[in-house]
Amino acid sequence: MTNLQDELPLEWPVYHEYTIELRKGADPEDMEVLRHHTASTSLDAIGLIGGLRDRSAFRDKVAWRAQEVDGKGDLFGLAPDGVIFQIHVTPDLNTELAE
Repeated sequence: MTNLQDELPLEWPVYHEYTIELRKGADPEDMEVLRHHTASTSLDAIGLIGGLRDRSAFRDKVAWRAQEVDGKGDLFGLAPDGVIFQIHVTPDLNTELAE
């Protein structure tokens, strides 16, 4: 008699690429996506994050809280007119991509 074990679904989603978004809005809960990019490696994602950060700092005078996204994949900044900017990465850069 063989004992069959049920197969459990994956608990965590599997990602094949990083999604990087530049968001803008007056309320952090309701932000408009200005730019949407994908990257197949963490180095490419870091390059895109730096480009979005530098472009918005120059073009919109955004003062960013840091140079890099945090452990959740977020980086926030504030424009002189009080508008909030956010760079968001999914999954966070500590997550390895599936092949």
